[in-house]
Amino acid sequence: MRVNRHDGGGGQFEVTRPRQVRSVGCGARGVGCVTRVLGFLVAVAGLNRIRTRTMFGILTTEDVVIGVLMLAGGIVAVFTGSRLSRFGRRHTARLVKDAGALEPQSYILYLRPFDLDDELYRIKPVPVLNPIRRMHTPHSRTWEEHMVWHLRFKLGPVVAVGRPGERLPLAGARRFYLPLNDWKPTVSDAIRKARLVVLATGTSEGTLWEFTEVVRLLPPERLLVTVFTDEPEYDRFRAAARAAFAARAAELQGEEARRLAAFRWPAYPPLKKPDALTRVAGTRGYIVFGRDWTPEFVRIDPSAVRALTLAGRNHAMTRRQVNPLMRRIKRGLAQAPAPTVIPAPPPYAPDVAPGSAEQGLVVSGPPSRTAPAPTSPGPPPPATDGPTVPPPPGATAPPRRTSTPPPGAGSRRGRTRRCRGRGTP
Repeated sequence: MRVNRHDGGGGQFEVTRPRQVRSVGCGARGVGCVTRVLGFLVAVAGLNRIRTRTMFGILTTEDVVIGVLMLAGGIVAVFTGSRLSRFGRRHTARLVKDAGALEPQSYILYLRPFDLDDELYRIKPVPVLNPIRRMHTPHSRTWEEHMVWHLRFKLGPVVAVGRPGERLPLAGARRFYLPLNDWKPTVSDAIRKARLVVLATGTSEGTLWEFTEVVRLLPPERLLVTVFTDEPEYDRFRAAARAAFAARAAELQGEEARRLAAFRWPAYPPLKKPDALTRVAGTRGYIVFGRDWTPEFVRIDPSAVRALTLAGRNHAMTRRQVNPLMRRIKRGLAQAPAPTVIPAPPPYAPDVAPGSAEQGLVVSGPPSRTAPAPTSPGPPPPATDGPTVPPPPGATAPPRRTSTPPPGAGSRRGRTRRCRGRGTP
């Protein structure tokens, strides 16, 4: 673990971040890749040994034992290499050093119960059908990496709050870490500046507060709720969220209180074919909202598509159910109002405008850092003697002459530049 000190709105606070060793991560990823390749080749060689000896009728018990051992060893090597690669990506995962430095509308904020990380880490997504895309897809990719890859490809980069006390961050969304006793102001500011907030359902106190804060601060087009649970667990979440929204509305006033009090969650929709034998892992559905906060539960329904293989079914669900939803979210983000960012007060004293001290003019903003635009060298003005300014009555000072510089002063350089520009030596 590594303790870093940050400057927040309420002063300095310490954040414990995981200690990553990039060399260890790169080495683990390389060894894992080589182990997977060798394991696959050994498994294929074991099967080929049994098949070849059987074709020529010279199969013996020794050949069967050797072939089975090679097959089993290859499978073990493939799984071991996958775990090594996954462990290496945790060491090389990029982190967000300062959440307050994130630019508005430049990221997607992924919020979820921390217990969900362990569940999604064990789920392996179904491989894609495209062989070219499969070559670029890590075989050991987790479900969070799968989800983050789709969101980044269609909407933008994804950041998330890191789990307190974890030794290594999970691969997927870029993590930033917060203190346990003062995390709400930073999360609220990140919610306000995010282009889109992806929230996973959960019944923990922190997750329910994040739901109320998102509904309080953001327009409905910038919220996407993911459901990873079954219907009984979702009903428990609805009851807990209803109570949390009512309690938060009692603390607020005005439009925010009315919005939280009138918020409603949709019911869990059934499958199109409830009697069909289907197995759903990962996301069960999404909840999107209209302009008046009308919710819509988009169910990921494997019984609504037909396919011969699991990968084909997953591809059909992505094409018919997930992709239209992502296009709808993208259109809503284009129409959603920009976030309101409250600027921090300047840490310096007001500056007095030059030449305005006699008039009492005070400039409260920071001094301008924009350099004046360079002026192109032009032809020197004609050297003419200016009029003589007569002295005021009773003054003994000699008269001043307001004239241009003498001929040749400041103009020789301009003539040289013009000549060089025309190619004249």
